[in-house]
Amino acid sequence: MVLERPDAELEDLVLSADGEHLALAWNANSGCSQLSVLELASGHERPVAAIPRAVIDECRFSADGSSVFLTGEDWSDPRGVWSIDLATLEARPVSSPGGATIISSPGASTDSADTTELSPPTLSHLASADGTPLTGWLYRPPGPPPWASMIYLHGGPESQERPVYNSLFLSLLAAGIAVFAPNVRGSSGFGPAFLNADNLAGRYGAIADVAACAQHLADLGIADPGRIGCMGRSYGGYLTLAALVWYPELFAVGVDVCGMAEFASFFALTEPWIAAAATSKYGDPVLDEQLLCDLSPIYRIDHLVAPLLVVHGGHDTNVPLDQAQQVVAALETLGIEHRYLVFPEEGHELMETRNRAAFVRATVAWVTEHLCPDLEPAGCSTDFVAETSPWAFGEAEGRLDGRA
Repeated sequence: MVLERPDAELEDLVLSADGEHLALAWNANSGCSQLSVLELASGHERPVAAIPRAVIDECRFSADGSSVFLTGEDWSDPRGVWSIDLATLEARPVSSPGGATIISSPGASTDSADTTELSPPTLSHLASADGTPLTGWLYRPPGPPPWASMIYLHGGPESQERPVYNSLFLSLLAAGIAVFAPNVRGSSGFGPAFLNADNLAGRYGAIADVAACAQHLADLGIADPGRIGCMGRSYGGYLTLAALVWYPELFAVGVDVCGMAEFASFFALTEPWIAAAATSKYGDPVLDEQLLCDLSPIYRIDHLVAPLLVVHGGHDTNVPLDQAQQVVAALETLGIEHRYLVFPEEGHELMETRNRAAFVRATVAWVTEHLCPDLEPAGCSTDFVAETSPWAFGEAEGRLDGRA
């Protein structure tokens, strides 16, 4: 059996215990989920018209095959658990505000954050300098544009930006800062050609995509051209550093979270399995030494203009702390304004809620200081910080070092 749709990718397939039904979770509309139930005997596929959240994380059949349970999330709602009745295809929450919890799951809830003054994100289409079509999710703060704006770059590179709960985004919006979260070339969800378009020398195109996003926001009047920043984590942190040093005239502030800065030392110090997997994406440390050197932001760091917040986990073995230390040492030598936030007990993900809250506070404070300098200093609410997603962001007891 071949399951295929021209407008979507199949991301989850679950067989009922009696072998009569398949639950199909589709990734459609550049990141939103669609759920359908396939009756194997007849081949009839029934779509679930109204799933409770924009993105399905996972789904499973009940033991008797009468229901499909799913976890899902939305831009304004942390992850919740829902049940879909196969007879009616109607959804009901497994846990509800103030009600009895039928299934206990840490952090699972149908509670929503107070986002009454915010609008849902919208999907925006643009083209990069070479004509490559791109999309991104635009989160608008209250009030009229143009706004101070941050471009947020996901990791991977093969991840996909989707309209899921992100407490950092909500905290920035509450501070009056727009967020644009694009899927640059190399992102998943758009077919194999797009997924592999950033391999090796294609990385230059991905860096150019970030510049195209900044220009897109300015051209549409969404962003104030003098108040655009860039941030990302892991590969998104690398891409942030690269964009800041390749296109310094476009950005007024940056936030690099556990990003790679120098590929030779990254390959030497990362986990061996990561180094092996990364070779086909970035290049071979020996055969492609010159390419990797040229693509390493550390060797262009003297082009950096934007003040930079550098964040890293002390026990990160995916992207070792050495990468952040190289950046900070270079910034100190050059006298470029920066802050350095280390979470000594964390790894590649921030697991402790207090650390996620500290990260959000430090990031919002840094961004507003440089994009909205006329605003009175104010505390950042961590009401949006959820228990469930390590990089749904959030205060901490990290160590804040050095401001040059």
